[in-house]
Amino acid sequence: MKYAFKKSGSIFLLGVCLFLFTILLWPLRYSTSDTEQLSDPVGSISVTPDKPVVNVQIYPSRSLVGVSFWTAEKQKVQGDTLLELVITNSNTGEVAISREMQFSHVFQKKKNMIMFTFPSIRSSPYLVSLRIPDASAGQSLTLRGPLKIIDDKTSAQTVVQVLEKRSLYSIFYTHLFSATAEGEDIYYYWLRGGEIVKGENPYVCSLDDTCINHKNPGHFPVFYWLSALSQQAGFHDFHDWIVFWRTIFLLCYLATGAVLFWTLYKRKQYELAVFALFFWLFNRWSLYVIRVAHVDFVAIFFLTASLVLFEKKRFLSLLAFGVSLGIKQVAIFLVPLYIIFIWVQAEKGKRVTATLKGILVMAIVPLISLIPFVIDSPKSVATGLLFSATRNSQANIGAAPLVSLLKIDGAIGVAPMVFLMLLVFMAAYRKKLSLAMSGLAIMLTFIAFNTVLFNQYFLWFVPFLPLAASEIKKVRLQ
Repeated sequence: MKYAFKKSGSIFLLGVCLFLFTILLWPLRYSTSDTEQLSDPVGSISVTPDKPVVNVQIYPSRSLVGVSFWTAEKQKVQGDTLLELVITNSNTGEVAISREMQFSHVFQKKKNMIMFTFPSIRSSPYLVSLRIPDASAGQSLTLRGPLKIIDDKTSAQTVVQVLEKRSLYSIFYTHLFSATAEGEDIYYYWLRGGEIVKGENPYVCSLDDTCINHKNPGHFPVFYWLSALSQQAGFHDFHDWIVFWRTIFLLCYLATGAVLFWTLYKRKQYELAVFALFFWLFNRWSLYVIRVAHVDFVAIFFLTASLVLFEKKRFLSLLAFGVSLGIKQVAIFLVPLYIIFIWVQAEKGKRVTATLKGILVMAIVPLISLIPFVIDSPKSVATGLLFSATRNSQANIGAAPLVSLLKIDGAIGVAPMVFLMLLVFMAAYRKKLSLAMSGLAIMLTFIAFNTVLFNQYFLWFVPFLPLAASEIKKVRLQ
C-alpha cells in the first residue's frame, strides 16, 4: 500500500513539474515593442494609389510569426480592398513571406492596427513592404506609430510592431526580470548599503529633508547590511548589484512556491498544493514585485518557512520570523499572534519562560542589526522606524481607507485596523483560529485598513491563503 502511494505521489510530482515547464516553455506570439518602449517621436506614412508602397526595416531577435502596422483612427479604405504584404530577407534578397488579404480581414478597429500572422520564419533582418495594389482613386491607408505617442509630423520612424515566437519564460525575462529598477525602492537599499560601506548611518537622513516619502529608511537594517556586504564583495555598480540581487529574489520567489506546494503535498491535499504553487507564481502581485525588484520575496520566504515550521521546529520558526521582520517588517502585526500561540501551547507552569524565550528569538536578528546605528544616533533610528506608523494616508493606489474619508491623519488613523486585529487576537487566544487562519485575517485587515497601501502589500496575504484553506477540516454541502 505504501509503495503504491509513493508511486502515485511520484507520478503526481512529475506531472506537476512537466505541466509547469510546459507552460513556461510553450511558444506564444509576442509583440516585441509597445507604447512604453517607443521613445522616439512618431509621425505618419500614407499609402495611396499614387504612392502604393511603404518599406520598413525590422530586426527580430527570435523566429518571426507576424507583423502589425499601427494605423490612424480613420481610414479611407474599403473593406474589400486587397493589402499585399511582402517580407524580404535583407541579407539574401529572397522573399520569405508574401500575403494578400482583404483590409476587413486584417484590420483590428479597437486597436487601430493591421495584423498579419504567418508560419514562423527564422530570425534575420527583414524588409517589410505593404502595398494596396488595386486601390481606387481617393483611397488611402495611413500608417503611424501608437496613438499614445506624442504627435510629431516630422518623423515616421516606427510604424511596425514585430510578432515573435517566444516562450512564457522569455516574455517573463523581457518584461519582468530585465526591467530597470532605478528609481524603485530597491535603488535606495543599494544607497543605504553604500552608506554603511562608507561608515555612515543610513538612518541619519530621517532627521532632515533628504528622505522623501517611502524612500525614508523605515525598515530594520538587515537588508541594508546585506546590501553593504554584497557591495564589499565587488558589486559596487548598481547594475551589477541589482543583477546579483534579482537572482536571489528569484530563488526566494521559487522557494516560497516550493515550500507551499510541498507542505500541502505532504498533507495529501494535492489539488490545493497545485493551486498554491500556481497562485503564488503567477498572481499579479508576484509579477509586479518581480518587475520592480522589491525585497518582499526574501522576507515572505522566511515568513512562509516560519509558518510551516511553527508546530514542529519552534526555534527555527521564530528565528525565521525574526529574519523576515529584519528584512521588511510588514508582518510585524503578527508578533502578538506568535506570542499568543506560544503562550496557549506552552505548559501552564512554563508559559512565562516559553513566551520570553520566544520573544527573544524573534527579536534577536532585528535588534542585533540595529545596535551600531542606535549607538550612533538613537533618535534617527527611532524616527526612521516610526515613519510608516505616522505617515499620512497618501499612497493608496486609488482606494482610500476609512480614515482618509474621515480626514483623520497621524497615528490615530490606525485605530480601526487595531480594533479589528484585537478581535482576531482574541479569537486566536480562545483557540478558535489556527496560526495560518488568524494570520490571513491579520494580513487582510492590514491591507484593507492600513493608512498606506502599495501594490506589493497585497502579496503578503498570498502564502496564508492556501495554508489557511488546508486547515478547514469539514465542508457542509447545502
